Amino acid sequence: MNHFQTVAIFTYPSEMAIARSFLESNNIECFVKDELTIQVHNFYSNAIGGIKMQVKQQDFKKARHLLLQRGFIKDENVDHNGLLPKLDALTSKIPLIGSLSFPSKMISLFVMLLSMVIIPALYFIIPTTSERLTNSDWCVSHVSFNGKNYVPSTDRVRIILNGHCIESVKFKVNGSLVLPGFESDFIIGQWVLEGDKVELFGIDNFANIYDGIYDLNFDGSELTMTSENTILYCFRQ
Repeated sequence: MNHFQTVAIFTYPSEMAIARSFLESNNIECFVKDELTIQVHNFYSNAIGGIKMQVKQQDFKKARHLLLQRGFIKDENVDHNGLLPKLDALTSKIPLIGSLSFPSKMISLFVMLLSMVIIPALYFIIPTTSERLTNSDWCVSHVSFNGKNYVPSTDRVRIILNGHCIESVKFKVNGSLVLPGFESDFIIGQWVLEGDKVELFGIDNFANIYDGIYDLNFDGSELTMTSENTILYCFRQ
């Protein structure tokens, strides 16, 4: 079986055609790779490593000498190790993409490798809903109950001092919960995640306002919690 080796790489089909005609006039059989791809998409030339002109291994030294002699190539222009053909042959063994053209295989392989890196990274980087709730105290600007707005007032003047808001919701890792009161002490309760919703229960005061299952809407540093009768408007401290 004849094995072909890349003897020259060209950017444009016209350059390759002249060199090929010259070698064939010297009885050297040539095989060209990626010519059609570059004819259709010229901008692919650099991306896929140009047009590869190959000759039989036994003709390689003669062909290289002739091309160098006539100035078709420079010494560094030759793919001495046949790296691109080896890469093409290697990727041809990969299921699903092996039968694709060389540029398509390279693009598919790049996307696959990128996905293998990005997807696991996102899994570790993006916090879970539970982490988003517990990693911050959520300052409560106001509460809407049955369509009316109320400002919490937990037995003290509501102030913001050094970025710390007195009126806040605190989701604790152990499942306990602290809520702002209304001319009362802090309110204690429990919380649990139900899929993408959070249930507040066991509220020791104002249970008619706070008890319920809430939809969560995170928008940057803001959090809106919406139940059947109540909406809590919060932002991250």
